[in-house]
Amino acid sequence: MLSNDLKRERAVARCGAGLFLALTIASAGAVAALSPVSPTSVRVPAQKPQTGTPEARAALARAQDLNRRKIWDEAAVELQTAVAGGSPTAMLLLARYHKKGLGVPIDLAVSRRLLEDALALGPEAIVSEERGAIAYELAKIYLRSTGEDCDRLAYLWNLKALELGFAKANLALARHYQAGRGTEPDAVRAIAHYRAAAQLGYEG
Repeated sequence: MLSNDLKRERAVARCGAGLFLALTIASAGAVAALSPVSPTSVRVPAQKPQTGTPEARAALARAQDLNRRKIWDEAAVELQTAVAGGSPTAMLLLARYHKKGLGVPIDLAVSRRLLEDALALGPEAIVSEERGAIAYELAKIYLRSTGEDCDRLAYLWNLKALELGFAKANLALARHYQAGRGTEPDAVRAIAHYRAAAQLGYEG
């Protein structure tokens, strides 16, 4: 059984030092080992995305069915199989499971690592909208993390999410500008993003 201290530690990821070091992506799949992903390194894919091995795709389909039926434990097992087979969609879903504690322990560090691994597959691996969703999830992880530059990284990832077409990031950016969290306060930009979010059905 996990101690209360360990549970709290897993529920709050730490940004650590040097998180502004860029992850160099010279080509698809070329990544710097153990380096955090920088929002500026994420590019829009130019080709049809790859979705992992056939086994990974089959495991993902089973996981999605189990997820719809809210059978979290079994879905998590299938997602782990799909992740091992290189499915970026499975990495995104399993990261959400670890963030919320669905079928697996809450562990923000694991969640962040899964999201970074998905992006590190390269721009040809994931469609733009899904890359935007991953960027948005990374922003939320950094907002819940502790350490130097977490707020700034959250802000940058939300900018990247919007750039990649993830419209919900408008609402997050409005809050960044309103509170001056990760960036300078800017009432004009806050209002503009709140309006854009509202037009798309996202209310603050």
